[in-house]
Amino acid sequence: QIVDDLLDYTATAEEMGKPVLDDLRNGLLTAPILLALDSKRLNEAERQALQADVESLFTNPAEETIGRIQGLLAQSQAIEETRQLAHRYIAEARQSLDFVADSPERQALLSLVDYITERRN
Repeated sequence: QIVDDLLDYTATAEEMGKPVLDDLRNGLLTAPILLALDSKRLNEAERQALQADVESLFTNPAEETIGRIQGLLAQSQAIEETRQLAHRYIAEARQSLDFVADSPERQALLSLVDYITERRN
């Protein structure tokens, strides 16, 4: 799910096969938004502005609001933090397979982890 959250902000519509920033336009609180709201890189006024902008998307998904949110996400480095969080979980997933004997099933699970890591849609 975290990789999917990340792709909504980093992939193109062509790569995704659907509109990007769709979660944001629908007012969904995904990992980048949650991390930005908790970021120490934003001051209290910026966090409150971000929260107000996200809340306003429920009634008015204006492109201007989305632009402000994207700016605060960049400032908070929430996209990069989301990427790091995804990589941590992916590493844990790979590590959790260490106890499984080498087999076609283990290789299939590792392939799934690799697919999730590299997917662009």
